[in-house]
Amino acid sequence: VNAYTDVEIAVSETGVMSFTAACSVYAPCAGEMAAVSGDAENGYTIEIRHSDNFSTVMSGLTNVYFAKGDTIRNNVPLAYTDGTHPVRVTFYEKGTLLNCYTVSDNALAWS
Repeated sequence: VNAYTDVEIAVSETGVMSFTAACSVYAPCAGEMAAVSGDAENGYTIEIRHSDNFSTVMSGLTNVYFAKGDTIRNNVPLAYTDGTHPVRVTFYEKGTLLNCYTVSDNALAWS
């Protein structure tokens, strides 16, 4: 999320990050938009492929600014949430859900 929004981010023991707030949403690192589904009423879900092995899935988004196949940068907003739906973020390595990270000072720390 952007640095100008006071957002409380929770991370479950299984590795699901979640927050509910009106804010811009950024990718954790650069990649390619692999999939976009859903709608504004129920929330969009996107998948970003960062490499052949690493991907991010985000759900609960109000607007998505990119289409499948577009290049994603980590310093450009890729979506917006109006705070209506909880946003859920999951990270995968070779299809396996990762839970080897924490969030501190609005940054990811991988362990």
